Amino acid sequence: MQDSQGIEIVNFTISLTLSAGTLMASAGTPYRLVPAHFYPCICGMTKGPHRHKETWWWNEEVAEAVREKTIKYGKWKRENMKEARVEYKKSRQNAKRVISSAKEK
Repeated sequence: MQDSQGIEIVNFTISLTLSAGTLMASAGTPYRLVPAHFYPCICGMTKGPHRHKETWWWNEEVAEAVREKTIKYGKWKRENMKEARVEYKKSRQNAKRVISSAKEK
């Protein structure tokens, strides 16, 4: 017994490699070939690269606050103590304050 659907898929794959189109889903037919010049119309276009390659507000003070917050978070998760959670919350608030002041500059 042959799998007719499998044979159709193989034939379709062969035709796909021979053509310049790509595989697109359609409502009427399971697959159809779409020429490359229709890609922007169907898929849309990207807006290009990000304007800021690096975070302009990130500085050593922010890095230190975030590093401290990360250390306190790990300590809280390892120890699971109330005091460690309070320390983490304080360092988290401090990090938020430092980041917002850095962004205001």
